[in-house]
Amino acid sequence: MIYKFLTTEDINTAIRADLLLQFAESETELQKYIKISEAVAIQKIKSKIADRYDTDKIFVPITQWIASKQYNEGEFIYHNQIIYIVVENNTGSEPNETSTAWHMNDPRPLLVVSYCVDITLFLLHGRINPRKIPELRKDAYEEAIDYFEMLKKGEESPPDLPFLEEGEEYIPWGSSPQIDHIY
Repeated sequence: MIYKFLTTEDINTAIRADLLLQFAESETELQKYIKISEAVAIQKIKSKIADRYDTDKIFVPITQWIASKQYNEGEFIYHNQIIYIVVENNTGSEPNETSTAWHMNDPRPLLVVSYCVDITLFLLHGRINPRKIPELRKDAYEEAIDYFEMLKKGEESPPDLPFLEEGEEYIPWGSSPQIDHIY
């Protein structure tokens, strides 16, 4: 299943599926909580990097494949645990590796996916008991937030993240630490 940016497989790489059930009473309720936590995680990430990076290109819309829907060239579709890009406009053509209308193409930067999962799981654990979030989740969350802070400051520069286009100027805020000269 695709939520908005993350897939079930992305979540399952960081936590066993049976442990996910502790976050909700039912599968439907769990999916709802994951969607909410993922949306908050995406907003946190965007708030950190939106002034330097093109978040619309990082968080591209990916939808679940539906047989009866018309798909246009350039759209991203999720089907059978694979993300495809539409190469030819079509309706009803099932995405697969041999089709000429589709190509396997995951546009998501893997490091952003990984850190988005960490933030999402931290938020899910916070639902149960905010005072008893496992250290593993706290550390992963802190690492993710620190990484996006470094991106914001320009201390890290991953090659697969698109910068803002010319004209969308980045203006750094802040100043150097104050220096007191004592003679």
